Amino acid sequence: MTRPRGLSPRGVVLLCAAALAVPLAAAGVVFAEMHAAGGRTADLIRHRLDPAAAAAEHLATVVNGQSATRRGYLLTNDASYLGELDAGTAEAAETFSELNRLATSVPRLNLDLAQLEHELGDWFAAVGPSAAAPAPDASAQVRAQAVRTSDPRPLRTSGNRLTERIAETRDDAMADASAHRGGMLIVVTTLTVVLLALVVGMVVLGIRRVLRPLAVLELRLKEAGHGVPGHVPGPQRGWLREVSDEAERLRVRTRELLWAARRDREALTQHGEAAVGVADFLVAHAEPGPGIDADGYLVAAEGLVAGDFWDILALPDGTTALVQGDMSGHGVQAGLTSVTVKGRVSTALSLGHRPHEAVRAAWDVLATEDERFVTLAIAVLDPRAGTLQWVNAGHEPPLLRRADGTVEQLDATGPLVSSMIDAAGRPWETALTHLAPGDLLVLATDGLTEARDAHGEEFGADRIEQTLRAMTATDPQSAIADLYRAADRHGVDWQRDDVTVLAARITPAPGPDHDPGTGTGTGTGTGTS
Repeated sequence: MTRPRGLSPRGVVLLCAAALAVPLAAAGVVFAEMHAAGGRTADLIRHRLDPAAAAAEHLATVVNGQSATRRGYLLTNDASYLGELDAGTAEAAETFSELNRLATSVPRLNLDLAQLEHELGDWFAAVGPSAAAPAPDASAQVRAQAVRTSDPRPLRTSGNRLTERIAETRDDAMADASAHRGGMLIVVTTLTVVLLALVVGMVVLGIRRVLRPLAVLELRLKEAGHGVPGHVPGPQRGWLREVSDEAERLRVRTRELLWAARRDREALTQHGEAAVGVADFLVAHAEPGPGIDADGYLVAAEGLVAGDFWDILALPDGTTALVQGDMSGHGVQAGLTSVTVKGRVSTALSLGHRPHEAVRAAWDVLATEDERFVTLAIAVLDPRAGTLQWVNAGHEPPLLRRADGTVEQLDATGPLVSSMIDAAGRPWETALTHLAPGDLLVLATDGLTEARDAHGEEFGADRIEQTLRAMTATDPQSAIADLYRAADRHGVDWQRDDVTVLAARITPAPGPDHDPGTGTGTGTGTGTS
């Protein structure tokens, strides 16, 4: 096979990426270094030189004040001036300590700083309290003599020299900062010009190597799409030769797929009504009994037919039964078995059997099914007695949200329904709890709790409880919508498993015009989607 000549799309992309990456990386390194150097210079000025200059000026002011105090003492021999000298000495020492802390990290200032420290030490020795002799009777004369012989001029000279050196260092730092800013501006300008040139070059390259050959390929694909027989020749050179060959193969394959789609559509027309009927039966339900509002929703993982099912039944004694099941597997085979199980359970409840007896009816269906099992949750709500009876046969724990916002789990009362379970030992029991107006019962299959996002994290029972606690509207329809919205925000893969939610509550007390014989439930359950 002749090797295609010219740049492939991948080669064009890599070339453009390299052309952009090299100047960007170089400019980035230079810009980062200049920015860092400018930052260090700005920090030196802001946190070192400016405070050091202020401390040096303050120290000069203190020394000048001490010099004036010394002259006053020499003229008047007033001992009160000595106290002012002591206070000035302490202030000068504190100021120099701060100046030393700020300027010692600047090597350029170290020599002048050391000279100032020496002169300041001599000055303190001459005019400070340490100038007095140890003998108390001679201390005044000794200190007076030391003050008379002291000379502040070397100290002032050293201080002025340090102040000038700080100012020079600050001016140099400002010049460096300005140079860094100018360098960064030059880098940005140069980078802009280079990128503009690269963009123009890439546009020209794209037009010559991609857009123009693609225009030729488009014309040839239009010829192929209008039924031109045989092989459609590609360009005589370049990587688009193979693209043209692939396009021709795709055209042939598309014709095959269209033929298969027409065949499958005809088959669905012939047999689709059966699948629709099964799907409708899995979510078919009656109106709830008096005083109950109930609803449900099912999302099938594959097509229309699911392995999940649910039902709402108004029982002859005025109670309302909720049924939810999850057959192992999903798809048509699981759905057909679910149809039979649902019919048996609903019939048993309608005939007045207890919930655990209805589970036994489901077991009778699966007694010969070695490869199938089902989890069941059956709840019977009695608004007049204020009770809730339930059976949880290996199902996800139903959740009872009380009117005060707390959420309770209804524990399992028996194993899942399978031919491997010995039904003669009465493995399923019916449990009982109280139910008050405003309490909301929620049943969900494991398709919701075990639903995973793109990272494999499950939606989980904790998120279901958090969603129920955070609800503002506690009717069944709102609860179901909130749960599905929360699962969708979690990023659930809806094709992983069937997801079914069923909810019911005792409705608020009716008004005086309410007819107790008509019931208050809505029962607006929806089918698969």
